[in-house]
Amino acid sequence: MKRIYAYKINSYWSNIASVESYYKTNMDFLKKEVRDHFFVEYPGVYSKVDDLPPAKYNPGAKVSNSLIASGCIINGTVENSVLFNKSYIGNGCIIRNSVILNDVYIGDNTVIENCIVESRDTIRANSTYIGTAEQVRIVIEKRKIYSLRRLRGIQIMQITDVRVRRIDKEGKMKAVVSITLDNEFVIHDIKVIEGEKGLFIAMPSRMAADGEYRDIAHPINSQTRELISDTVIGKYEAMLLEDAADVNV
Repeated sequence: MKRIYAYKINSYWSNIASVESYYKTNMDFLKKEVRDHFFVEYPGVYSKVDDLPPAKYNPGAKVSNSLIASGCIINGTVENSVLFNKSYIGNGCIIRNSVILNDVYIGDNTVIENCIVESRDTIRANSTYIGTAEQVRIVIEKRKIYSLRRLRGIQIMQITDVRVRRIDKEGKMKAVVSITLDNEFVIHDIKVIEGEKGLFIAMPSRMAADGEYRDIAHPINSQTRELISDTVIGKYEAMLLEDAADVNV
């Protein structure tokens, strides 16, 4: 017969056996005394670390009482939240009291409160997900455009900035847009056009020797075109809403 011994734990302990306990444990790490116990006091915590750049805080980013992992890019507001590796937070976003798992792309002007966002997720611009402290919301919004960011384990592309110049003159062309890819490459002169079936984009083009106009930069598959189109049109529509709100003030 084997002897069984019990040892009283006087330090921090959490039994992660449910969604609520997982959320609570992550939120506990926002407390200084809990962080100090694991990261300052003995014994240390050892884990495998990816070779990633440090988190980047772009102009306009506001972060308070949050843990931001390596590889993250922050453009919006993050409060009382835990962000895992390689999370992207778009312009105008508000993230509060939430856990954002790794490889998550959150589009512009999205509001997330009291949620756990599933890893390798893509959240469209202008989305809203709100849970409560008593009932945390699980966000799973898998979309095929995510395949542009990760294919067979290889990071492909992120649209990290969108600049819109509105065209006030009458006509079908409504705006000219520039997008930045991975904070490293810019494409100018993407046009937002109003057609019979709604808005669409036209990639930058120039006249060839035969007099025909040909794109000088363009996606080579439908998924990439959908990603660029959704992002550009979403940003343009968000700008219209902001302008309308300013007029009504």
